[in-house]
Amino acid sequence: VVIYPSTHLYVTCEDWRADTASAETAPVSQGFQIQDLRLFGRARNVVSQPDFIVRWRNERKVAQVVAQHPASWVYTRPPMACVKRLHDDLITLIDAIQRTGANVVVCTQALRAARDPTPADLRDLESFRVFSPRAPGRVIREFVTAANNAILALPAERNVTVVDVDAALGGQRSLFEDLVHYNDKGAQKVATLLRDRLVSTTAQKASRS
Repeated sequence: VVIYPSTHLYVTCEDWRADTASAETAPVSQGFQIQDLRLFGRARNVVSQPDFIVRWRNERKVAQVVAQHPASWVYTRPPMACVKRLHDDLITLIDAIQRTGANVVVCTQALRAARDPTPADLRDLESFRVFSPRAPGRVIREFVTAANNAILALPAERNVTVVDVDAALGGQRSLFEDLVHYNDKGAQKVATLLRDRLVSTTAQKASRS
């Protein structure tokens, strides 16, 4: 079983309780709509929402949310409590999978933004901030790096294979569709990376037996 965690989604985990409470009182939409299609989202962004318009709208949304909180609410460094929560959730998931008898492979998460972000990388990260207003773009990248470091340490706790996808693909903009999603070329490279690692691991186990 291959686990590819979306580590960036954990960056504002400290706010999840409040988000859950408000979600419980919100009306639930039923049924499928065309807006649910990822392809529709892509087309809408390209056809009717040029990048500069999307950035402008996102910046306004972020500013409106930030204005509702004291200045100290905005992160200046990665929240390590959220790195720990990701780690604990991964351990729980790994244990559940291994109880079925399956082997587990855990991947680090790669971003189009490099660990040392370029100006273009920072634009990507700031654009994603619309989903996590509390975390500036640079903090998002630093959080993913810290989370990936926690993933790399997992073999010391559990019998898992770790594949460092971020080290292999992170920051290579030609392999990504956006900040977190691969294009076809990137997806092929991830698949090849996993294949080569799994073949190598299987061969090593066979030689020891």
